[in-house]
This record gives sequence, structure tokens and C-alpha cells, in this order.
Amino acid sequence: MVQRKMAIMMAAVVALGLGCFPPEPKAQYTPEQLLQLTDLKELMRFQYHGLDNTWSLADQSTLTPADFRTAGVAATHVRDVAGAVLQNFAAGRPDGFRGFAEQLKGLAEGMAASAAASDAEAVKTAIGKIGDTCDACHSAYR
Repeated sequence: MVQRKMAIMMAAVVALGLGCFPPEPKAQYTPEQLLQLTDLKELMRFQYHGLDNTWSLADQSTLTPADFRTAGVAATHVRDVAGAVLQNFAAGRPDGFRGFAEQLKGLAEGMAASAAASDAEAVKTAIGKIGDTCDACHSAYR
């Protein structure tokens, strides 16, 4: 976990220096508005920036009630984005693309339940799996 965190931090420093972080989304969309988006890049910008406060939770030794609320909000965010991907962008793409979106939706639902139960280890594991799934999808389809 420490090596992964260091690799992410190094990549972030390099990306920051190169201006590689995606711009902010055009809006803070409601779940209903997400389903109306026709721009996959805009949806991914929304996803990226909506999870800013979540990734560091995976490396904390303990989680506070506020951390569990953050994880619950993030889980809803991932679930809603995955639903929009499935509805608006999966048709006509390889089965693996749909599979990643379905996997994210399931992981998000599990993380929401773990956050509601204040299960720190399950939340941290889910955050890592969500990040791994995002990375794998982007490696395959970006």
C-alpha cells in the first residue's frame, strides 16, 4: 500500500508539472443530469474531481465518522457515474468496457454499505479496488 501511495504521489507531481490533471467539470451534476450527459470526457472529469477527498482514506489507520460520510458520498458518486456510463456510453463498445462500469457500480454499492456500517477495513479495501478498476479501464480504453 505504501509503494502504491508513493507511486501515485510521484505520478501526481509529474502530472501537476506537466498540467496533466483534467480540468474541473463544467458543473456539479445531479444524478438526473449525469444521465443526460453525452460527453464521456465531461463525465470522467466529474468522476475524477468528485473523488479528490476519498483516495487518502485508504491509507489512514483509522476512519472518523466524517470519513465514513465522505466514503458514503463518494460511493454514491461512483455508483451514479457508473450508471450513466452504462446507460449512455456502453452500447457499441467492447464488453469489457461495460464490465468495468458494472464492476464499479457493484464496488460502489459495497462501499456505501461498508461506510454505513462504519467498517473501516472494508471501506479502505473498496477504495483500493475502485482505484484499480478505474486504472484498468483507462489503460484498456482511454
